[in-house]
Amino acid sequence: LAVGVLAFATLITSGVLSQYFKGKTLPNVTVAGISSSAKKPEQLKSQLQSQTKSLKVFLQSDGKKLEPKFEQIGFRIDVEKTVSTAMQAKRKSGVMTKLAFWRTARVPAVVSVNDTLLSQYLETNAPELSKPPQDAQLQFNAETNTFVISNQADGQGANTAKLKQQLLATSENLKTRTLQVGIAKKGPNITEAKLRPLVEPANGLISRRIVLTGLGYTY
Repeated sequence: LAVGVLAFATLITSGVLSQYFKGKTLPNVTVAGISSSAKKPEQLKSQLQSQTKSLKVFLQSDGKKLEPKFEQIGFRIDVEKTVSTAMQAKRKSGVMTKLAFWRTARVPAVVSVNDTLLSQYLETNAPELSKPPQDAQLQFNAETNTFVISNQADGQGANTAKLKQQLLATSENLKTRTLQVGIAKKGPNITEAKLRPLVEPANGLISRRIVLTGLGYTY
């Protein structure tokens, strides 16, 4: 009997809460670092737009501090998707989760970064970070009459992969921050190992004796 009463009370409570929070976020839902319980979609949208407007991202590297515009690095906050995710938070977790008010659901902002635009921005505004790699080459040595392979050399560039992850991490609270731009090694496209199998065939062609005959002459 006690179990039945408890089940009935749970259903009644759940029904009341569902009605009260209809069209609103559930209790203890945090959106982009801000407590957002019982908020309507338009309230969340206004809140996120305000956070986005005040958000600034600085890029720090070798004493240089850059302040890119979001469109320059392809940084985008999708307000609509974030609101949609927040409205669904805890709703698909069952009745008991809804009743457990103390359990917090953290909803980060939906953020995206365009890899190409980020790389282009750094190449243009921080060219000192970039050093192109040197490909190995198959070269003819006139002194030895043989083909040899020139040395390859690594280059470097901004570590855009790590920087992208730092940018995406701003989704947790959309607060202004300064991000360090690291350096990543960039290997050559053509390596000595790729060219090594070509050396022997190339030198074999040079060592061949070619005889041409015609018009009574032999060359």
